[in-house]
Amino acid sequence: MSPVVVNSRLAPVPSHTSHPVQLQFPDLAPVQLQLPDFAPVQLQFNSEGVVMSDRVPAVIATASSVAILIYACATAPTTTTNPGPNASARPAQLPGGPRAPLTDSARRVRDSVTAARRDSGAANVLRSIAGRENQPAESVFKNIKIFKGIPAGRLVNIMNMGFGRSLGVSCGFCHVPGKWDLDDKEEKNTARLMFAMVQTINRDYISKVPVDSGGPRPVVNCFTCHRGNPRPMGPEGPPPGPRPSD
Repeated sequence: MSPVVVNSRLAPVPSHTSHPVQLQFPDLAPVQLQLPDFAPVQLQFNSEGVVMSDRVPAVIATASSVAILIYACATAPTTTTNPGPNASARPAQLPGGPRAPLTDSARRVRDSVTAARRDSGAANVLRSIAGRENQPAESVFKNIKIFKGIPAGRLVNIMNMGFGRSLGVSCGFCHVPGKWDLDDKEEKNTARLMFAMVQTINRDYISKVPVDSGGPRPVVNCFTCHRGNPRPMGPEGPPPGPRPSD
């Protein structure tokens, strides 16, 4: 499949203006979007994922998410059968029924855009605490319960690369964006409980497993079970049902 390119190179212009950005997918008509004035951004969707700058405006990520929906719907696998003369007619699938699975290419695009949104959010938080990255997390952020004593900058990276990447979600899956201290979402407390479980397994069980002299000691973490999915994966892959939104 040929690469899918989203390219926007905008020169500085007065505020309150917008520029058209064309999203071109293989075998589909171009999708035209109007984006406000931002710095140059280039997204390269291909078999390797997405290449983008480390400062991604939220509107770019939003537009890319819209593109994913269009691309996924247009490339969802379909099958046709030739019923025999005695075959009974099947009722049409009602709205809200099971969704067709994403194609591999559409899934890669979705995961890459989610990672870009997460990286952008983490970068924004790190900029907001510039100069305080090495202070204890509880002195920089509010409502810290399980990472007390961890440097604030390291905490942000744990949230991004540890939790977010392992579950394949962005910050809004567990947090209220911009109000990180709130406990309004059940997923945030679940993450705390799961972290305590992982700590117990590593401390009380894995630590007692014999290892070769000089060899690394095995550990379990979020990725051990989740493998980039919001719900833990079983031997047969991700659990059935719609993917939780983030």
